[in-house]
Amino acid sequence: MSATYRAPRLHIDGRWCEGEHAADFELVNPANRQVLDRLRLASREQIDLALQAAQKGFEAWQRVAARRICKKPCSRTPAVGGPSCANPASGPIEVRRAVA
Repeated sequence: MSATYRAPRLHIDGRWCEGEHAADFELVNPANRQVLDRLRLASREQIDLALQAAQKGFEAWQRVAARRICKKPCSRTPAVGGPSCANPASGPIEVRRAVA
């Protein structure tokens, strides 16, 4: 085990927790094959909670306007104006067909 490696945990619905499954997973440093730690796997109940939390997050996220996701002012945002944003989600999505 590495003294500088933080013990791995699961992040479910905004909280860190230990896995409740009987099995665990070795986390291996690919450079030297040293075992860094073991991660206890999630139980079925924890997986269900994680999926429910992900669905809630997706439902909230899909209601956010694309112009609010962009961190810089975008020229395509009429209320803001300014330089164009590098984030492609900052304006309307254009669907184009590939040209052969």
